[in-house]
Amino acid sequence: MDTSQPLFLAIPVITKWDHKQSGHGDRDEGCVWAQQHEHPLTKTNLVTATTKCPFCQQWRPKLNP
Repeated sequence: MDTSQPLFLAIPVITKWDHKQSGHGDRDEGCVWAQQHEHPLTKTNLVTATTKCPFCQQWRPKLNP
């Protein structure tokens, strides 16, 4: 029986929650918070959460090309 499928489906939800719980920090702050709470997230997961977060998009400065 494959028990990894439910966890795979929950990763986006866990990632969004961890991002909020870490105070809308950047990738590294979220990674530290996730590791402290033993959540199976990667830096890639946290980058995705940060870039898709409406709060962060509104309040973080935009980089000019």
